[in-house]
Parts: sequence; structure tokens; C-alpha cells
Amino acid sequence: MTSVQDFKARLSDFAGAKVFKHSALNIRNGAGVFEEVLGAGKYRRIVEIGTRRGVTAAYMATFPVDKVMTIDLIDGQVDKALQEYDRRILWDAVGVGDRVELFLVKDDHEKQKLINALDFDFAFVDGDHSFNGVALDFQAVKRCGAVLFHDYEPGTSVARFIDGLPRDGVTIMDLFAFWRCSAPT
Repeated sequence: MTSVQDFKARLSDFAGAKVFKHSALNIRNGAGVFEEVLGAGKYRRIVEIGTRRGVTAAYMATFPVDKVMTIDLIDGQVDKALQEYDRRILWDAVGVGDRVELFLVKDDHEKQKLINALDFDFAFVDGDHSFNGVALDFQAVKRCGAVLFHDYEPGTSVARFIDGLPRDGVTIMDLFAFWRCSAPT
């Protein structure tokens, strides 16, 4: 595992400090949450929903994992912002390109079909932040038994969905919520 300071320095050397500034890692100790959850090396194959710039996928790949499979919409936020941006170049630049695989899908149906075919033991959900979007993503990945959600903020659709899960399986970690079941479903 690379320290967040080393990772941030490598990332800034390649893409500038701005790329890290708005990532899930930088907001309210997000990197610390990933260190707590992934640092022990318990999870080997990760699915991420919501790639955006690919910073979080890159950071997760610095942990002792075999693969980070990250999924985003073909017309996702990076594309909507009309920015030319190649996540793969970023991943190679920070030394994790061989452990990150990007899947671009056209819609939720294609995403569900892809996830059904993947083998993974941990999921990070940071895609569609609507109630139905979070619910759909959770249904797709919950079989792994360990799901970390981003953007848990009281009063939001994300929080409303997570607050509906059995409380004994959820740990709130500031802007994150970590759901685990005792036996994968």
C-alpha cells in the first residue's frame, strides 16, 4: 500500500493537485476510510461503480488487491464536462495500470449484466446518487457481502437508502457507509 501522501504527490506530478482535490479520498478523511477498510488486505477483487476521473480506483489499486474493476457510463460526468481525459494514462502514471480495468456501459441494464458476470469480494458504490440508483447498484453488488457507499449525508437519497438497511450491518464512517453481511448473499 502506498501512503496517501505519496499517492497524492505522484498523482499531482502527473495531473496537478486539482484532480485529487474533488475526489472521495480528499473529502473529510476519505483516504483514511479506504485505509481502514482495505488496509488489512482482506479484499482482493474490487468493483467500483462510478469511475469519474479514476482517482479512487487508482488509490484502491495501491492496496494489496489483485484487481479493481471500475464501471462508468459511456456518457458519464467526465464526458459531460466535455473534458478529454484518459483514465488509463493516469493509472499507468501512478503505477497501477496493470491492476485497474475500466468498463464503460451505456445504461443500467448493461451495467447489471456486466456485474453479474464479474467475480469480486468488495464493492465501492459512488455512481448514481438517486434513491433508485443507489438501490439498483446495491442489488447488483450486495452478493459480495461488503459494500462501501460514498456520499452518506443525512437528508440525501443516499442516506435515505442506507438508513433503510438493517442497522447492525452498517457502519457510518462520516461521508461513507460500510455495509457487511455475515454471509455473502
